[in-house]
Amino acid sequence: MKPAAMPLWLRWVLTLAAFAALTVAVVILVSRDNGGDQKYSESPAAEAQANAAGQAVSAKDQAAHQAPFPRSLAARAALESAIRLDMRTRVARHDLSGPVQHAACSPLTRKSPDRLPFRCHAIVGGFAYPFVGVADLRTHVLIWCKDDRASYDPSVEAPLSPACVS
Repeated sequence: MKPAAMPLWLRWVLTLAAFAALTVAVVILVSRDNGGDQKYSESPAAEAQANAAGQAVSAKDQAAHQAPFPRSLAARAALESAIRLDMRTRVARHDLSGPVQHAACSPLTRKSPDRLPFRCHAIVGGFAYPFVGVADLRTHVLIWCKDDRASYDPSVEAPLSPACVS
């Protein structure tokens, strides 16, 4: 049967079937070429250098920050304000894409009568960034760290500063 003699509906069905078969063939071909188990070989020196660079970046990103703890504010409100200011600074330096939308803290269990520990997050550019912080009631200083531990490769060890945890 000549294509011109076929009914229009049959031409459409055959065209769609050919397209579907071609799509399936391409998907199969691509999935065979991109086996998810590929390992990239690297020299041990290059791996060590990459890990050191990752640790340096994470350590800088998670560095402890301090600010005076004004007696006129509650510890939680003061820490939220300090984290918002920190994130605005990071946006201004183009470390993050803004705007800073929100910062909130929740108190954690106290281990010391002089230190109020908090788990915080800041919403910046639609993303949530976790923080930990402490309000030192004795010295009236706020200390906080951005907590990247959940967002990077666990083999890169960049622990939080002890000053930021209770």
